[in-house]
Amino acid sequence: MLVAALVIAMAAGGSGDADPRAGPASAAGVTPVDPTPEPEPLGPSWPERLTFLSDSVGLGSITALRETMPRWRIRVLGEPALMLDDAAARLRSGGRLDRVVVVALGYNSLWRRRRVDYDVFAERFDGEADRLLRVIRNKGGRKIVWITLREASRPNVPPDGKRQHATYAWYFPYVNERLDRLARGNGDVVLADWAAISNRPDITYDAFHLDPDGALLYAKLIRRTVLRAPYEPSRP
Repeated sequence: MLVAALVIAMAAGGSGDADPRAGPASAAGVTPVDPTPEPEPLGPSWPERLTFLSDSVGLGSITALRETMPRWRIRVLGEPALMLDDAAARLRSGGRLDRVVVVALGYNSLWRRRRVDYDVFAERFDGEADRLLRVIRNKGGRKIVWITLREASRPNVPPDGKRQHATYAWYFPYVNERLDRLARGNGDVVLADWAAISNRPDITYDAFHLDPDGALLYAKLIRRTVLRAPYEPSRP
């Protein structure tokens, strides 16, 4: 279930165009140089525990995630239609978090079509995300993995999700733009880029909620990002 207002909505978006974040194709026979530093796994002193904060999309991956990370204790905090400020309030009134915190939020956020008042809503989203990060850090989070939203083209959405896609999909790229900015500005935040690998058929039962194959793919992405994505730990 998603929350929406003002014909301002909350949920997913995408197109069939090539991902603008992808780099240019390399010339034939030339291996491109990747400037990204080699990923490093978490240090051996880190306990194998994480807190998973999610709305209904990420909650659909929990069984697959526990199977994919069987040695890890995974604590789930979430509910359908969870918005950023509501999540921050919930964490603020609760106890300590694990040092690894996975965030699967953003589908339930407020925007207007065709980027009307985009700066206003982007500032609002950024402020809510910053507040959530502060709470996570204050509660003990040191590596924060935030999962981007699915940007699926219409042909890759099953029939039962076509109307949902038309209602919500237009603003998911807006959210992903803000998440990219958030990660670039915070060394302890790394993105698990679901948008980059999810524009394919047969991984959701509607426009964005995961079917079993999608849940497994999503879980493997989380595991890879938790264990290997470089980050700068936040300070206590």
